[in-house]
Amino acid sequence: MFFVTLPGPADMLKAFDCMYETVKLVAKQLDGDVQDETRSVVTRQSLEHMRQQVRELERRLLVRRN
Repeated sequence: MFFVTLPGPADMLKAFDCMYETVKLVAKQLDGDVQDETRSVVTRQSLEHMRQQVRELERRLLVRRN
């Protein structure tokens, strides 16, 4: 199991992308799959949805600060 705690690093999307790249490498080495919190295999569409959620969190936090 891999996860990144958000809000967290200053550039949350970069942190998420780094985590995902690490997950892909580990899954490839272990001949496994990358799955989401519901144990569904992550697709391009579901990955983009997760990235959009991170962007939305960043946006909400930015609005809250201003």
